[in-house]
Amino acid sequence: MATTLQIGQVAHASERYAQRVNREWVRLLDLLQMNVRYDRCLGVELFTEDGRRILDFLSGYCVHNVGHKRLDLYAQSESGLTVLI
Repeated sequence: MATTLQIGQVAHASERYAQRVNREWVRLLDLLQMNVRYDRCLGVELFTEDGRRILDFLSGYCVHNVGHKRLDLYAQSESGLTVLI
């Protein structure tokens, strides 16, 4: 269960993001009730601190193509970067 302090921290972070980066993105997350703290992300699912499981269909950074926390892809990316360096 989220505490009042945690809820306040999410709100404060959202306000800063809206002011400095993308106000409309924050409005969309609020509308969809996805502007919350997440406990973990795995594959295409987001797990909130209050126990909800949300399908991540909004990712703006291509996460929906491969999913969250793909350790196999991290390893392949790292090995590819070491070849370039």
